[in-house]
Amino acid sequence: MKRFAPTWILILVAIILGTVTVWTLRRAEESPEIAARRLVAFDPNSIERLVFERPESPTVVLELKLDDWQITSPLPWKADINTVKPLLSMLEHLFADERFDDPEADEHYGLDSPRLVLTIETKDDETAVLEFGNDTPVGWSRYVRLAGQKEVYTLSQEVAELLDQDLTDLRDKRIMDIVVTDVRRLSFRYADGSSIVLMRVGDKWQIISPFQDEADGLLAEDYVWGIGFMQTTSFIDTPKDLSSYGLDKPDLQIEMVTRSSHEEKVHTLNIGKVEVPPPPERSYWGVTTTYYVQSSADDQTIYEITSDLSELMSLKAEEFINKEVFSEAWASRTQEVQLITSEGTWTLEKAGDVWKLELPDKAPITIERSRVDRILAAVRAVQLDSLERQRSTQLPTAGDLWTLHVTGLDGKRIGIAVRETGDDQLWLATVEGRQHRYRIDGARLRKLQDTFNEQAGN
Repeated sequence: MKRFAPTWILILVAIILGTVTVWTLRRAEESPEIAARRLVAFDPNSIERLVFERPESPTVVLELKLDDWQITSPLPWKADINTVKPLLSMLEHLFADERFDDPEADEHYGLDSPRLVLTIETKDDETAVLEFGNDTPVGWSRYVRLAGQKEVYTLSQEVAELLDQDLTDLRDKRIMDIVVTDVRRLSFRYADGSSIVLMRVGDKWQIISPFQDEADGLLAEDYVWGIGFMQTTSFIDTPKDLSSYGLDKPDLQIEMVTRSSHEEKVHTLNIGKVEVPPPPERSYWGVTTTYYVQSSADDQTIYEITSDLSELMSLKAEEFINKEVFSEAWASRTQEVQLITSEGTWTLEKAGDVWKLELPDKAPITIERSRVDRILAAVRAVQLDSLERQRSTQLPTAGDLWTLHVTGLDGKRIGIAVRETGDDQLWLATVEGRQHRYRIDGARLRKLQDTFNEQAGN
């Protein structure tokens, strides 16, 4: 007996099951009971206008313009696509939970004065108007009706809330409308006069001010993306007094310069903060800090930020220094590693398809790839700790000297020179091609030396 059915039989079974499933679903959708509970059914791509009307609130109008959803009233604003898309999807097949064919008076359902009237208009000149009333007594649903019809329906609260969006919900929350990959310069200017300027040079980031050095590219990108996608929680339109938001004298000004194929643009954010102490009887609450942002793209709107920006408000240029000198020390990119100390020279070198390891006063030996990876991991762990002195590449003369060089397959060489001090964690280092002197944890170099010896079997 064959263990497996022929492929064509499996395909035939799948087709039959699929056909039955589709037929069953269509029958279910087209059954009178379900059809009676259908409120609207619009192709999301056909909808071009949505109008939200509420008592005692400005009418909000959304329109599809050049494939982008825009708020056109009560103010022009880009719509939040993360809010609009689920709403449009819900209108494709909007079914009620219950239907009342002989409803009571409108007042019973709150439909005499609907809390929301949602008008849906399509490119084919179709229109539907949904009127939303009160919550049901249990609170799990909301009454709704199609304008001009007597039948009343209930929608689950989850669905009703998805459709019941106000102006704040519908506005795009992102503060900066930029392409973050186009950012070429990032500047921070603080109220105390200090500043940090970073610039992208090729595929690398550089610190330009207050001193020049290699920047930590990952950290710089983190801030570019974090600021570029910063979102507000609420909007303050046409503010009257900037001092109420700490923006008359901002604590921080951020400037981003973007450059695309056709233009260069400068984008500026001013950030202020307001600190409110707790009431005397609640001193344990601590101070409440709220941040406010104003963008050069729209000086008539202030954005409230409830997330903690304290780290952003107190950056130091030293934090951006690239400390990972040997981040490229991987087997697939490395030709040679050489560590020199007062005790001799340790060399790891790729010779064709094999790796050779040579220790002081010993002949080279061939080692397997796993041992190579352990040595290179120890090399990558040799990182700078902090900036010790700007614009100085002279090391003290006292103390043993260590040097570590890594040569890549492309011939590029990276090296550091390190002088021992009395404290393993406070050795001093200089880096080839860089202008400053740094602190470095000497224990990492000692660990590298030990790793060389261990992988040689010593």
